[in-house]
Amino acid sequence: MSSERQYLSDAYIKLNQALLHMEQGEFELAKPTLTEIKNTLWLPPSETFWHLLFNPFSDENEEGLSEKINDEKIQQQAVNDYAQLLLAQMYVKQERYEAAYYELKDFPQDSPYTESALFIFAFSAQKIKQYTMSLKLFNVIKERFPYSNLGWQASLLLAGQVVDQMSLEEGMTSYQNSERLYKQRITELDNFHQMFLTTDDLLTFSPKKENFLLTVTKPAISAQLTMPFFTNNVYSTDSVWLQKALLDNELQADFQTLVELDLITSHLNGQQQKNQWLKDTLTLNSKRKTKVFEAQQQANYRAIIAQLSDKKQSIANIVANAESELQGDVFASQEQEEWLERIKASKQAISSIDGNRNIEEYQNRLTRIEGVLTWQLQQSFPERLWQHKKLLKEIDQLLLQAKQQRNRFVVLKDSTLLLSDLAERIENSAAGIQSQLINVTKLREKTSNKIQENVRQFVDNQRLVLEAHLLTSRHEMAAVLESMAKFDKRIEKQLAPNLLNKETL
Repeated sequence: MSSERQYLSDAYIKLNQALLHMEQGEFELAKPTLTEIKNTLWLPPSETFWHLLFNPFSDENEEGLSEKINDEKIQQQAVNDYAQLLLAQMYVKQERYEAAYYELKDFPQDSPYTESALFIFAFSAQKIKQYTMSLKLFNVIKERFPYSNLGWQASLLLAGQVVDQMSLEEGMTSYQNSERLYKQRITELDNFHQMFLTTDDLLTFSPKKENFLLTVTKPAISAQLTMPFFTNNVYSTDSVWLQKALLDNELQADFQTLVELDLITSHLNGQQQKNQWLKDTLTLNSKRKTKVFEAQQQANYRAIIAQLSDKKQSIANIVANAESELQGDVFASQEQEEWLERIKASKQAISSIDGNRNIEEYQNRLTRIEGVLTWQLQQSFPERLWQHKKLLKEIDQLLLQAKQQRNRFVVLKDSTLLLSDLAERIENSAAGIQSQLINVTKLREKTSNKIQENVRQFVDNQRLVLEAHLLTSRHEMAAVLESMAKFDKRIEKQLAPNLLNKETL
C-alpha cells in the first residue's frame, strides 16, 4: 500500500503543478504535464491471482484480490480522467474548441467528472458548429443534472442555439421553459430551506433509510457499553438540495460530527444508567447493613463466647478424666449417679451396723445391684466417650462461628466510612457524566447552528445563481421579442407596396 500511495502522490503533485501553470496562463507548460498524467499508469502493477496463489507469504484471498484490483482501477481512472478534463478546459481557455471537442470525444461515461466533461464537450461542439451534437448533449445535461449549475447553464445555451439555428418562436418557447425551470428551482429551494430551518434534529431531516442514525429509544446498558465510540458510516440524505450542499467537505464533516456526538451521548446515557443502578444498589445495601447492624447489636457475643468456652472446658475435663481413668461412672446419668450415691450410702450404713446381725443377704443384693450398674456404665463407656468428643467438636465449631460473626460485626461497624466514600465517588461520577452530557449538548447545538448558517449561505448562493439565470433568460426573451417585432415590421414594409397596388386595381 505504501508504494500505491507514493505513485498517487506523484500524480497529485503533477496535477497541482499543471493547475498552477494554467492559473498563470502558462498553457504550453501545463499541456505536456497533463498529457503525461493522462497516459501514465499511476499505480504499481498488481500481482496476479496466480502469483498470490503460489506465494507462501501472501494472505490475500480471491475476493480480497478482486476488490483491491477494482479499487486500483478506479483510482487510476480518476487520475487519468481528471487530467483529460483539465486538458479540455485548457483548450477552451485558449479558444481551441476543436481540440477540446476531440479531447473529450472518447471520455468515459461512468467517470466522476462526466458532468463537467459533457458540458465542455457540448459547449465545444456548439463553438465548432456541430449543432446537432451540441443540441443532443445540452438536452442530456438538462435531463441528467436538473439541479446542477451546469445543467442550468445548459438550458440557456440550448435556448440560444434554438434561436440561432431554428426559429424565434421555438427559441422563445425554449427560453420560457428555462424561465419555468428556474422559478421551479427557486420555489423548491425556498421550501427546502424553510423545512430545514424548522427541523429540531438535523439528522432526522430526510435521511436515507440505510443511513446510520441513533434511534430515539435507548438500548440496554450492556448494548450501549459495547457499542463502538466512533462509526465509519457517512451521513447521507434523500434531499436533493442537501445532497448538493453536502458536496462541501466542511458541511459534510459537521453532519458527521452530529452523528459522533449522538453516539457519545448514547454511551454517556448508558454510563448514567449504570451509575444510577450502582447508586440504588448502594442505597439498598446501606439499608440492609443498618438492619443487620441493629440485629447484631442485640446479640451479646462476649457472653455467648464465654458461655461456650466454659462449656467446652467442662466437657474437655470430663473427656480427659474418662480417657485417663477409663471408668464408666464418669459418664453416668443423673439417675445412675443417684443410684451410685445410694449404693455408697448403703455401704456406709452396713459398715456401721452391729456385727451380730445377719446382713449377708443384704450385702449380696447390694453387690449385685452395684455390679449390674457398673457393667452398664462400662458397656456404654465407648459410646459416651465418642458422643462427648463429638459434642466437644460441635462446641468448637459454634465457638469459631461466634468469633467470626463477632469479627464480621466489627468489620460491618467499621465499613460505614467505606460506604460513604463509595457513595461520594458515585455522586462525583454522576456529576462528571452530567457535565459531559451538558458539554456534548452544547457542542451539538453549536454544530447545528453552524450547519444552519452554512446551509443558509448555500441557499443564498444557489438563489443568486438561479436569479441570475432567470434574469438572463428574461433579457434573452426580451431580445427575442424585439427581434420578432423587427421581423414583423420588415415583413409589413415588404408587403405594404403590394397591398397598395391591389387597392389601386
